[in-house]
Amino acid sequence: MRDRDYDRGDRDFGGDEFGGFGGLRGGRTPGRHRDCDFVDFKDLQALRRATTPQGKISNRKRTNSCAKCQRLTAQAVKRARFMGILGFAG
Repeated sequence: MRDRDYDRGDRDFGGDEFGGFGGLRGGRTPGRHRDCDFVDFKDLQALRRATTPQGKISNRKRTNSCAKCQRLTAQAVKRARFMGILGFAG
């Protein structure tokens, strides 16, 4: 094995101003997501933004939401599907 100089100080890893890697997850930082105390299953515009055109629930990377928001949104989408407001996937 050759002896190499690995100096991490001069490398650019694409991190953002908040630290970490910028890449896929982007700026998911505390305080930047919307208030996620309650997601209304009757709010059709918000639920359509959280689903794909095929009707699947979008993942956290795409919606850029925290875990709590994602859980509440998924539950609201499932309730709207059951009530007939949104269609089922597929």
